[in-house]
Amino acid sequence: MLERDKNKRYQDGGEAATDLEFYIYKGGYGPTFSTLSEYLLHLFPEFKQHVAS
Repeated sequence: MLERDKNKRYQDGGEAATDLEFYIYKGGYGPTFSTLSEYLLHLFPEFKQHVAS
């Protein structure tokens, strides 16, 4: 997703969203906000302190 080569980057947010949605649903993480939040906190634990409990 974060490519240095501009030609390999997503051309717009819609393309990125489509791939992210496919990945999330394929992994069984969708479609709730709760499961998405848990998944993102698993990937980025450093942000856990910023999330209100």
